[in-house]
Amino acid sequence: MNEPAKNAKAGQAKQAKPGELSTRRFRNPREALGHAVALLRNVEPFASYKFGRFSASLAEQIRRGHYFFTFQDGRLVGYIG
Repeated sequence: MNEPAKNAKAGQAKQAKPGELSTRRFRNPREALGHAVALLRNVEPFASYKFGRFSASLAEQIRRGHYFFTFQDGRLVGYIG
């Protein structure tokens, strides 16, 4: 898996303490889209959306840089977009 990019403030990323949440973006936008779809596809209301609209909305958020992924203890746990 491609490494996530550093925190939004370049060069000022700090290690999160155990149990803390951190936000990051992926360097590769296609990888970011794949992770977003995988994370949200089984969660309502996203699970009931048509895939075309759902993925297009995520793709636009990622293209514009209007998103973050949330990690806890090195695991992807959330999407903000």
